[in-house]
Amino acid sequence: MRVRVLWLAVITSGFLLIGQSTLFAADQVVVESKTVAPGQTGVELAISLENDLPINAITFPFLVRTVAGEAFWTNVPASLDTLPWYGRATSALTTFRFLNNMPEYLDGISPDQFMIAGQRVSDPPLVAGPLEPVISFVFDVNNSIGQFMIDTGLYPPSNHLIYVDDNTYSAVPLDLTPGIVTIPWGEAEIAIESITVPTSSIGVNLGIKIANDDPLQRVTLPLVCRTLTGGAFWDNAPATVDTLPWTGRLTSALTNTRTLDKSQIDGVSPDPFLIEASNDTDPELAPGSLEEMITLTFDIGPLEGSFEIDTAFFAPNGGLAVETPGSPGVVIEPTFTKGIINTVAPDTGNKVIISSTTVLEGSKDVELPIQIITADPVASLSIPLTARSVSGGAFWEENFDTLPWQMVPPIAISNTREIVEQLNFDFISPDDFLIWAKVFDEPCLDASSQPAYITLTFDINHNPGSFEIDTIMLPPFRTLYFGLCNDLYSIEPEFTKGIVTVDGCVCDMNGDVNCDGAFNPLDAVVIVNFVYEAIGSLCDPGYCPYNGDLNCDGLINPLDVVFMVEFIYKNNNMLCDPCNIHVPE
Repeated sequence: MRVRVLWLAVITSGFLLIGQSTLFAADQVVVESKTVAPGQTGVELAISLENDLPINAITFPFLVRTVAGEAFWTNVPASLDTLPWYGRATSALTTFRFLNNMPEYLDGISPDQFMIAGQRVSDPPLVAGPLEPVISFVFDVNNSIGQFMIDTGLYPPSNHLIYVDDNTYSAVPLDLTPGIVTIPWGEAEIAIESITVPTSSIGVNLGIKIANDDPLQRVTLPLVCRTLTGGAFWDNAPATVDTLPWTGRLTSALTNTRTLDKSQIDGVSPDPFLIEASNDTDPELAPGSLEEMITLTFDIGPLEGSFEIDTAFFAPNGGLAVETPGSPGVVIEPTFTKGIINTVAPDTGNKVIISSTTVLEGSKDVELPIQIITADPVASLSIPLTARSVSGGAFWEENFDTLPWQMVPPIAISNTREIVEQLNFDFISPDDFLIWAKVFDEPCLDASSQPAYITLTFDINHNPGSFEIDTIMLPPFRTLYFGLCNDLYSIEPEFTKGIVTVDGCVCDMNGDVNCDGAFNPLDAVVIVNFVYEAIGSLCDPGYCPYNGDLNCDGLINPLDVVFMVEFIYKNNNMLCDPCNIHVPE
């Protein structure tokens, strides 16, 4: 923009002269930027001008050069007649204007230099005006991906970006904003498959899928494998690229060079690695939809949980990228979907299931079945267990001398059986113990979907809440397993823990044997009929065991009738709390 500055000068004669000079800031030229399709024809790019003073002559020297990939133009203007002039330029700069092709510099190979010039030696000049298009040039672009720039080119002998003031014919440099022509590459996608597999699986196949809108010359796929939950991970990662099956479109492309860099893989989470494939000669990887291209094959560890295979940007190999043919300098980061591998214990059909039950506090001789389901003939079994309080202090009490076995067939696993009750087993939470059994000469426990049973029998303390009976690995060799018949190996059955829920015992209404919420003669009638005539039954309120055992001797007999009569008719309260009694079998 033009700036006027006052200046003072002292002449030697002593006169003080006051004058005015005009300075010009750089007025601007803006070359349009545009995104075009590969091979597009008739691309028009506008040149806009803003000037503060009228212009009598103007020079636009340009340099066109590739700045990314190999994108460039293929058909440039041959003469000035192919250049549309707009706006203020249509009535000015027309007396003399030219396009100097400079054939020694303009050959369609980056960089290209050329000059646009216009001059008017008589009025009207190109009037001052705001930024608006004044000229454009039209060209075609090649099929390569990338960017090229239209910038100012200051090249000899004297051509440079200027305009000439109509009044003073002063050369004024112009501020120029280069134009960028972008030939974009289409979208690409890489997706890792997500699967659920059994633990300890061998030879798991995991697909890597690729979709691309344009042909590809190279794929660089840096990945990292890391545990998410439960310690799940792989056991045997791919050793070389030769172990990677290549399928689909990849079988005819990107096969000249392929590498698998697993220098940072040690089988410990996380594991980074790099898959890279390129094809320096035709055919390139043709465009296509999302389909499996590469298959990772590995083993799975013994732990349940999940792990992921994600993209990873790690040195020195760079990042996730694909490259197009003919444009090795242009890469794109494709859309990426990571894969999740969930590992679950295999359902072999062999199961140990601890039952769950709900009992009242103080309950005696609670029986808790352990179901054993065998899909294979079993010669021995080891079931290490732990009992621990979960809430409220509920737990079992000392009454653990019986272990009924109800096996099918009954002759199996009966010669030797043992319960280790001294191993952290003191009826104080937590309690660890081992149930173990082995067949010597008798037939194995046949495979059967019908459960065999081991029954734990115990008493309950007087703390409402819950406790669980779970499996536990006890050192040094005690693990949950079934020893198979006629084989030298064992299997780990699927295990389901049991939960014992203990409800509080409330017997404020012991003796309300008809459960009408009151003590009255009707209760006396009910208990007399029950004891002497064996007629009817005593109701169960659901919160008071052995309702009607009014003297808490564990029996319902004439003594309880006496206690009932004393209480109802003589107001003599001798009733006890049956929550703490043990009714004998």
